[in-house]
Amino acid sequence: MSRKDFIIFYTFLILHASVAGQQLASNQSVQAEGIGKPLSTPLFEFRLKYAYAQLQEDLGKVNVSEVRNHFLGREVAIRMHVFEKEYAIRTEPAPGSFSEKIVYRKPVIYHSIYKMERYYKNLVKKNNILPEAASAEMSKFIELAILLLNEDTKGLEKELLRAENSAMIVEIFKRVIII
Repeated sequence: MSRKDFIIFYTFLILHASVAGQQLASNQSVQAEGIGKPLSTPLFEFRLKYAYAQLQEDLGKVNVSEVRNHFLGREVAIRMHVFEKEYAIRTEPAPGSFSEKIVYRKPVIYHSIYKMERYYKNLVKKNNILPEAASAEMSKFIELAILLLNEDTKGLEKELLRAENSAMIVEIFKRVIII
């Protein structure tokens, strides 16, 4: 074996061992965080029955003329209006700027609701779910998001970040229970 072949062989061997070690370390840290576990494991419980009654009262007080139309109907439109008002903090434009700045409270939950909205829109468009069923589920999830605004939702947000698609986000929201 020539010197050149010897150097190439050992360089390859060292690089291969290094890559294998990195993969092993990476897999251990992923499993240590629980990412390899199935999504059906956690069940999230929040004590919000008192707030649910207040939310229903607030939804009844919404000025319908301010609410934009929604493809899932008026009930979802009202809830999306309240959701947007609660989650989006709008600031006045700074001098020299022409647009307002929008900051979202709990951005993971905020964006998850919009992902589910697109998911249900596609399901309804493809006739995979009745619009009434999609409206009922979406209304429930939006109400849940509004109720969770002032709660500690770190575990839920971590699960939502791990979700690979909108269907998984829906399944996570289905596992949230209000007690």
